[in-house]
Amino acid sequence: MTSTQPRRGRPEAIPVEELAEIRNWFPEVKTKRGLQNRCYEVRALGTFYHSVDDQERFRHMLPPQAELEAGTAGYSSSTLSQLGRMDEGDAIAAADHICREKMTPAESVRFLKSLRCGGRNRKPSRLSLLKKLANVLDAYTAAHDCDADFVLSVVEDFSEIVSETREANE
Repeated sequence: MTSTQPRRGRPEAIPVEELAEIRNWFPEVKTKRGLQNRCYEVRALGTFYHSVDDQERFRHMLPPQAELEAGTAGYSSSTLSQLGRMDEGDAIAAADHICREKMTPAESVRFLKSLRCGGRNRKPSRLSLLKKLANVLDAYTAAHDCDADFVLSVVEDFSEIVSETREANE
């Protein structure tokens, strides 16, 4: 392959310079995948430690920085590496859900992978659909300051639309 031909395969998700910097921070990590996971973890930490308010908001998932530095608390690297793969808005909405539901790290990773992969590898279930709808409602109501009556009226309208669609398809 010459330098003028485009490279084959998936493009690199993380720039080489960023991986090199992570390699300097974590010399004990030997594999490329391990470096990528650390990179996503660092990205997520940057997303969630913007302010003191965020530290309290995400306390279930990420203890305050002072506790981390003192060694009195820790966090789930696997959860953070999954959150770091998402764009910031989606990651914050997902983290809100994880903290609200007080998910374990294993539950968090399963939940985040299903969000990132669009649930492709899962059978349809009421719970997964309800979680997706709850995430959308949470994000919308947070952005638009809606009350419960408004949300319920929209859900009722949506229920009518679904019923009409089902009747039309039968």
